[in-house]
Amino acid sequence: MRQPFVGLVLAAIIGIVVADYFPAISRPILFIAILGALAGLRWSYGPLVFALVGTTFFALHSARITSTPADALAEIAGGLARPASVTGIVTTEAKIEATGNASFLMRMHQAKIAGQNFETNATVFVRWRGRPNVGDEVALLALSNQSSRREIPANSICAPTSRAAM
Repeated sequence: MRQPFVGLVLAAIIGIVVADYFPAISRPILFIAILGALAGLRWSYGPLVFALVGTTFFALHSARITSTPADALAEIAGGLARPASVTGIVTTEAKIEATGNASFLMRMHQAKIAGQNFETNATVFVRWRGRPNVGDEVALLALSNQSSRREIPANSICAPTSRAAM
């Protein structure tokens, strides 16, 4: 039984896994990927095609996971737990946990961390005792949590408020 795309799938998986552990997108890597694409068009050599697929998925996945708005916000917040006041819109349906907390993704509009205001479009994972709906605008007062750079934990929320999005 022939399965012609197994090698391509394995090359893509290798490119993604390597990008997860070593994300690095730079001009030399893009230049090498473009040269590999041109060489792949000129010479049809099997290992060259697999290498091209692997480097393409590496470059795409690296570009997706580096220099994100959430990374910039985590860099601003620093390594210490700091009070943060954030507002944003709920983007996913809240999942209610056994403890009664709702967990959902929120796209932030602005954040106030240690007295400094920041405009951002970072998406963060939130656990909250409220029951928000998709599209609700939520304002939360929390402590930034650096154990998971994109998470606002339930036990650190001081004074949550919610108002429906218009």
